[in-house]
Amino acid sequence: MLPNTSPSTRGKQSVWSSGLDSISSLKNYDHTYVLMGDYNSTWDHSIFRSLLGSRFVDSSEQAGEGFHMTYPANSDLPSVIEIDHIVHDKGVVVGDMKTVEIAGSDHKALLATLEATAD
Repeated sequence: MLPNTSPSTRGKQSVWSSGLDSISSLKNYDHTYVLMGDYNSTWDHSIFRSLLGSRFVDSSEQAGEGFHMTYPANSDLPSVIEIDHIVHDKGVVVGDMKTVEIAGSDHKALLATLEATAD
C-alpha cells in the first residue's frame, strides 16, 4: 500500500511530498520492491523522478511503449495523463503492460507482467 500521495493541490503539497519521500526512502533497504498505485505525479514532477533515483524504474518507461494514460477514466473525456504508476527495482523486468477501465473508478488500472531477474 502506498503512503498518502494526495494530489499536490494548494495546501496539500507537503502531504504529497512526504508521501513520495517515504517511497523514495525504501531504496535504503535490502528488499526487492514493486510499488503500484496513484502517485498523483508525472515525469514532469522532479520529486517523482527523484524517488526513482538510481535504484527504481517506472514500468511504463521500461516497457518502452510510451505513456499509459490512466486519468481521467469512465467519462466523456479521454485519458490524457499518466499519474498512476508501477515502480519497481531495476532487478524486475516488465513484460506486457496495458490500462483497463474499472467500473466506478475515475482512474484506469495498470496491468503488467513482471518478472524478477536472478541476482
